[in-house]
Amino acid sequence: LLAAKKGTKKVFAFEPNPNTYQLLRKNISLNQFTDIIIPQEIGLFSKKCKTDFIQTTGNIGSSRILNINKNIPGEKCEINLISLDEWMDTCHIESIDFIKADIEGAERQLIEGAKKTIEKNHPRLALCTYHLPDDREVLTKKILEIDPTYKFSYTKMKLFAW
Repeated sequence: LLAAKKGTKKVFAFEPNPNTYQLLRKNISLNQFTDIIIPQEIGLFSKKCKTDFIQTTGNIGSSRILNINKNIPGEKCEINLISLDEWMDTCHIESIDFIKADIEGAERQLIEGAKKTIEKNHPRLALCTYHLPDDREVLTKKILEIDPTYKFSYTKMKLFAW
């Protein structure tokens, strides 16, 4: 919503959690951004697959892919995942200039599945780094292996690259 309010022409919002996806669609409609924000009921990952997912409720925390984060209480369901590179090819998207992700520990898998996109488009990146203890180091290394020209800045919980 913030990107749309700031004048972005198109936003693709990925949400694999069925319950949250419905809230996303409702929020887009209520804010009258249906022409700008295109919701995708799929998660971004390193490859196309299905996986178990935990939908948490209340104040327990965020929903998560089960094979990355074990022992999380909540309702189990199966979700679809895809790499950003494959999604872009399938949807005939030519370029992406910004990637923002807070995907509960799957940020490194997102980067793995976005190698071609990062090489081709050099998008700005805003990634959360608080889910796993070595997120900052691992994500920085993965990005630099794809494109060594990236510059970085960090906050306590995020990595920014351009």
